[in-house]
Amino acid sequence: LLLAVVLGNLDTPHVFLTAVAQAGGYAQSSGIQDYFVRQYTQEHGAPPGDVAMFDIMQEAQNPSIFEQIGYQISDTAQMITSVLSGFSKMLSGQEIYVSAERWFWGPTRVITEIPNVGGYAINEMPAFTYIYGDMHAHMIAMPIQLAIMGFLLNEILLAGIDKRRRVITVLALALLGIYVGMLRATNTWDWITFMLLSGVGLVFAWWLAQVARYPARSFFRRLTRRSLLDLAWYAGGFLVFSFIAVLPYTSWFASGYNSVSLWHDAKTPIWAYLDIHGLFIFLVFSLLVWETARWLRSIYVRSLRGTWLVLITGVIIVGLLLLGALVLTLASYQVALIVVPLLVWIAILFFRRGQSRMMQFVLLLAGLALSLTLGVEFVVLSGDIGRQNTVFKFYIQAWLLFSVVGGAAFAWLISAVDHWRGVVRTAWLFVIVILVGAASLFPIMATRGKAVFRFDTQAALTLNGMDYMEYASQSEGSNDIRAIDPALTTFPLSEDYDMIRWLQENVQGTPVIMEGLSDDTQYHWNARISINTGLPAVIGWNFHQKQQRAVEPMGQIVDSRSANVNAFYQTTSIGTAWDLLRFYDVRYVIVGGLEHAYYQSDGLAKFDQMVDAGLLEVVFHEGNSVIYRVNQDAQMSEQG
Repeated sequence: LLLAVVLGNLDTPHVFLTAVAQAGGYAQSSGIQDYFVRQYTQEHGAPPGDVAMFDIMQEAQNPSIFEQIGYQISDTAQMITSVLSGFSKMLSGQEIYVSAERWFWGPTRVITEIPNVGGYAINEMPAFTYIYGDMHAHMIAMPIQLAIMGFLLNEILLAGIDKRRRVITVLALALLGIYVGMLRATNTWDWITFMLLSGVGLVFAWWLAQVARYPARSFFRRLTRRSLLDLAWYAGGFLVFSFIAVLPYTSWFASGYNSVSLWHDAKTPIWAYLDIHGLFIFLVFSLLVWETARWLRSIYVRSLRGTWLVLITGVIIVGLLLLGALVLTLASYQVALIVVPLLVWIAILFFRRGQSRMMQFVLLLAGLALSLTLGVEFVVLSGDIGRQNTVFKFYIQAWLLFSVVGGAAFAWLISAVDHWRGVVRTAWLFVIVILVGAASLFPIMATRGKAVFRFDTQAALTLNGMDYMEYASQSEGSNDIRAIDPALTTFPLSEDYDMIRWLQENVQGTPVIMEGLSDDTQYHWNARISINTGLPAVIGWNFHQKQQRAVEPMGQIVDSRSANVNAFYQTTSIGTAWDLLRFYDVRYVIVGGLEHAYYQSDGLAKFDQMVDAGLLEVVFHEGNSVIYRVNQDAQMSEQG
C-alpha cells in the first residue's frame, strides 16, 4: 500500500540538488547539441562555422550511445561541481530557492525535462494524482486493476484444489469478465494490459489444474479432450463475459486513436529510468538474488547428470538474449540494458522445478511491469502528443504492478534478512533505507508545495474547494481589452463564486449554459461555471474535447463550437446571437469578469437590448456579473 499510493519516485532529492547546483552556477545544457558545440570549440579553438554547425545539428538528431553517455557524464560533472559550490554558499547564509510547484511537478516530468529527449513523456505516480486532485480515468481504474490482480492470484492458488461448484466458478469468471471489460470503458489503456494478464493468468491456472490432475503424465499427455474443453469454457467463458459486460459501451463508442507506430525519437536514459523506478528495480533485483540463492542451495551436482545438452542450450539462449540487450543499448535503447537481463532471469526462476505458485505469480507481475517500461521505448500510440500519454498510461500500470511485487518482495526479504551474512545484511538494509527515505520525500514535499501553491495564500484553510474564489483575483484577457481598460483584465473571483452558488441553489436539472472563452480555450479560467456546477456548456476545453473526440469530423465540430461561442459574445447582432442560443438550446447566459476581459463592451451591450426585447431575463446581478435566463416563451413565439 505504501509503494502503491503513498511513496513517490526518487527524484525529490534531484529537485533539491538542482536548486543547490543552480545557486552554485549550474546552467543545464539545452541538449546534446550544446555538448557537441563545446567539444568542437575546445578541439578547434573557435566556435563552429555554418558548415560545421550544420553537421553538428545533424549529428545531434541521432547521437550514438557513447556520445549520449559522454554528454551525461559531462553534465553530471558540471552539476556535481556546482552542487559543491552551492552548498558552500548555503553555509555562507545564501538562501536556496525552490518554487512550490517544483516539488510536485518536477518528479512527474523527469523524462520530458531532459533536453532533446522528453517527447512530452509524463511519469506521474498515484501519490501525485491524489495530491494534485487529478480525478482522471487512470485514477478511477486503479482499484479495478488491483482487484484483477487479487482475483488472478486466488485462481492460481486454487488451481487443482478447487472445490467450488461449476456454477460458482462460472459466476467468478463473470466477475472477472466485468472487471476487465469495464476497464475498457474506464481507461482503455489498462484494458489492453489486464486483458493480456488475465488471459495468461487463467491459462496458467488451468495448466496448474492439469498438472495436479495428472502429476505423472508428460506435457502432451496432459492435453486431453477433457482438459482442452476445460480450457475452452474456462478462458473462453471469461472472454465472452468480458465483451458482454462492456457491450453497451463498445456498441456506441468510437475512438480515433486505434493504432500504434514506432517511436523514432530520443529514448529514456538509464539514470532517468532508475530515478523513476529505482526503488522497484532494487526490490525486484534483491528478490531474484535471494530466490536464486535459495534455488542453488537445493541443487546437487549429481542431479545435473544427463542434462548437459539442455544446460548448454539454455546458456546459449541466455547469452544471445543478453547480447541482444547489449545491441539494443548501443542502438540507444538504454532501458534494455536493465530490463532484458531481468526478464531472462525472471523466466528462468519462473520455470524452475518446484517453484511455488505465489512466487510464480509475483514473477509474472514483475515481468509484465518490466515489459511495459521497455515497450514504450519502441512504440507509441498514433496521434499521441509525442509519447506523452503512452509513457504516462503504461508507466502508471507498471507502478501498480511493481507495488504488488515490491510489497511481496520486501515482506519475504525482511523476514529472511536475519539469516544473511552481516556485511550483506548491513549493505542491503542501508540501501533500502536510503531508497525508501528518498521516495518518502515526495509525499512530504509535494503535499507542502501543493498546499502553498494557491491563488491567494491569505485564504482560510478549508476543505471546501470553492472557498478560494471569495479571496482571489484572476488576471487575463485580450490585448484589445487591456488597451482600452486594463482594470477589466484583472477581476475578482468572488462574483463568479456568487454566480456559481446561485446556479447550484436555484437551477433544476441540467440546462445548457453559455459562458465565454479565453484565448487558448484551456488552462486558464475557462469553463469555470460549468466545472463548478456540473451544468453542460456549449464548449469545454478545446484541446481536451478534441482528444476525447478524435474521430473525424469531431475536431472541426469542436472548433466550430468555440468559434460560435466567441461570435455569440462578440457580435452586435441580436438576430445572430438569438440564432446561436436556439441552435444550442441554451437556457442561461453568463456575463462575468472573464467575459468582460475578453469581449468588447459593444458586443456585451446587446444582452440588455435582448432583455428589453423580452428575449432574455436577468436572474442574477452583482457588480459586473450577470446571469440571463433565455425566455422560452419568446423562443417559441420566434419559431411560430
